[in-house]
Amino acid sequence: MTDINNLITDNIDLWTNAIKKRKGVGRGSSKKIERVGVKKLRELILELAVRGKLVPQDDNDEPASVLLERIAIEKEQLIQDRKIKNTKTLAEITDDEISFELPKSWEWTRLGIITEIGPRNIVEDNTQVSFIPMPLITTNYKGSHGQEVREWREIKKGYTHFADGDIGLAKITPCFENSKLAVFSGLKNGVGGGTTELHIARPFGEYLDRLFIILYLKAPQFLLVGETKMTGSAGQKRVPKDFFSGNPMPFPPLAEQHRIVAKVDELMLLCDQLEQQTEQSISAHQTLVEVLLDTLLHSTTTSAAGSISSATKSTTAENSTRTSETADASAKASTAMVGGNESGTNSRAATCIQDSFQTNWQRISEHFDLLFTTEYSIEQLKQTILQLAVMGKLVPQNPNDEPASVLLEKVAKEKEQLIADKKIKKQKVLPVITDEEKPFELPNGWEWSRIWDVAKIITSGSRDWAKYYSDEGAIFVTMGNLSRGNYRLRLDALRYVKPPVGGEGSRTRLEENDLLLSITGDVGNLGLIPKGFGEAYINQHTCLLRFMTACQNRYFPELMRSPLAKHQFNAPQRGIKNSFRLGDVGEMVVPIPPLTEQHRIVAKVDELMTLCDQLKARLNDAQTTQLHLADAIVSKAVGQQAKNPESKVEIKTMKITTMLTNCNHYINQDDGILAALVKTEGGEADAKAIWNKSGLELPNFYKQLKKEIKVGYINTPAKADFEY
Repeated sequence: MTDINNLITDNIDLWTNAIKKRKGVGRGSSKKIERVGVKKLRELILELAVRGKLVPQDDNDEPASVLLERIAIEKEQLIQDRKIKNTKTLAEITDDEISFELPKSWEWTRLGIITEIGPRNIVEDNTQVSFIPMPLITTNYKGSHGQEVREWREIKKGYTHFADGDIGLAKITPCFENSKLAVFSGLKNGVGGGTTELHIARPFGEYLDRLFIILYLKAPQFLLVGETKMTGSAGQKRVPKDFFSGNPMPFPPLAEQHRIVAKVDELMLLCDQLEQQTEQSISAHQTLVEVLLDTLLHSTTTSAAGSISSATKSTTAENSTRTSETADASAKASTAMVGGNESGTNSRAATCIQDSFQTNWQRISEHFDLLFTTEYSIEQLKQTILQLAVMGKLVPQNPNDEPASVLLEKVAKEKEQLIADKKIKKQKVLPVITDEEKPFELPNGWEWSRIWDVAKIITSGSRDWAKYYSDEGAIFVTMGNLSRGNYRLRLDALRYVKPPVGGEGSRTRLEENDLLLSITGDVGNLGLIPKGFGEAYINQHTCLLRFMTACQNRYFPELMRSPLAKHQFNAPQRGIKNSFRLGDVGEMVVPIPPLTEQHRIVAKVDELMTLCDQLKARLNDAQTTQLHLADAIVSKAVGQQAKNPESKVEIKTMKITTMLTNCNHYINQDDGILAALVKTEGGEADAKAIWNKSGLELPNFYKQLKKEIKVGYINTPAKADFEY
């Protein structure tokens, strides 16, 4: 007998911490996080219930064999009274069908032996009855349901019949997998009809607890086996009647059925409480992270140094549900965030931080490994890093840096020359930046500017590209190739075009360091054109932002994915779909640091984002381990071999281990994406380095590599490209 109470309490951290992220991001843990631990605990309770391991047996209980005899007598009498039809006798249960051993007072039976399957009602046409469509049937453990009132003549044909006390199981996907079922009660005049996607069982007499039958139909093993028996096409698959009627069913004494149902009610209430506590804990954790990170953004700094510059003590605490590597990564990230003096930086400026910022950072760094333990918190940390970067608080200022005002003057002169040479058009006069448009105070040496002040071109692609679609040719970058939250191009679903020479679309032929921005629908997705990208174009839904030469570094892409930029993207809501006009792009207000500080900011952002990614990877490993441990505990409790061992989960990763070299057949063809990158490295490069530069997901990189080897752009490597 499994002590379920101890099983729950001894593993309480596991049940509450074993979670899995659902698709989508953002606030709202109830929608974004699946509490897998509690879900598995519910499944365990059900499985123990139907195996006789949830409550102790009582020798004084009338055994199930006697119940089955009484049910058989009741059934025979109903047949003689012609109240039910005499159906085909179901086969005796064989040893091959038995999947586990029952307690001595239990018996194996079939639902078709102890109930009438698919009963029909005989009712007067004008009788008011209950009508129950599938949406009114729930998935709870009480088998509750809603109902509508109809006249019997409306539903007696073409619908499923049922009556008070009947048990209904949804037979169609996904309702079956979601365990939609009902114990019908409170029906108008005691009868009803409803969705045809139900199997109905009507018990013979009162020799069973209908809620115990519900537990049997909800047990994981029944659902898993049922899925394998489904027939029909995708989206219309159904569990056959023969499985519903004939699957072997464990049957306990009636008194024990009642005790099991009561115990399940008690434990499911506990699961509800665990879910609520987990929800509250996640919500409180999110709020705490947001508040503490927000204090950094609103801390006051002196005019000379709006950066984190003094070291803080490293993290020492460890979360019991996380691996030591995660805590180590937390310590590294904490240390990296506070950094140290940059070489050549004035030490006085580097340490000139007011108490408010230092105090707020100290508060976070002391509990770094406890705060950043979820994907949401790590994402919030990334956003804070970007916002600190554009506020001048991420790296120390150096008074020896040439100020941004000088950079802007040089850019203005370069732009005037381009206009004089008729290489770009003269832009309209930009409005003066008002104090209301400045969201925070800048450090000395920084300047507020509008995007047009530092941009050479701001335009969008042309229309009517469909007639130029092709299986090969120039790359056609669409909004689907842009990314949310970063500026790496997604190249797993490329389109190609063959535009006419000198056509209207040629004005938006892309160049290295062009920044692309979605301006309709999901505004603010980004893509940075890398070196050696080849001939490529965009459509009218994408803005091409080409910065002046002096500003073509990665500070501006980092700026455009920061919360400061996102706030401006979301400001103008126009039409059914949000749109961001080219004029809106040009008038965006942005902070400009000295050029040398821009490079320091980018280097620090790269360092911190790498550490955040390491935190996230180790978090995922820890969560995977928790899920496998939950599986192991469930399997052990029900007497099955665990699918996954309780030992530390080894995450196997694909490694690229070879060199790539250009082939003589490659002569700068546009579809040689990887070959172009290899060429920039002198014709030979490590495959892993080329993969990182390509921006491709690993399977798509492999696919592209095989393609370029096949056409002769890249030589066949001397040894295997990938190993596990």
